[in-house]
Amino acid sequence: MESYEKIKIAHIKTNMAVISKESVNIVIVAHDAVSYTRKCIESIRRYTDYPHLITVVDNDSKDGTHDYLLSQPDIFVVENETNVGYGQAIIQGTWVL
Repeated sequence: MESYEKIKIAHIKTNMAVISKESVNIVIVAHDAVSYTRKCIESIRRYTDYPHLITVVDNDSKDGTHDYLLSQPDIFVVENETNVGYGQAIIQGTWVL
């Protein structure tokens, strides 16, 4: 759990400059779908022109999704040790703001 806290704090600091009152939190739930997650994030970056925060809730991926997310400095990552399901993951992602 200690390493998760360090990851979480690092991503919050990275995103604080992006967040404003008018920002929208875009929540993505990922589970073992690194290529789809990457395409989704690239699409948001390319076509979203208003202030936003991208939050990805990783539901215990084993396919490299987590490593990819951590390599992205503008993404806030919530890491789950088990797959908690879509509904719970969405709720977790909305707690960011």
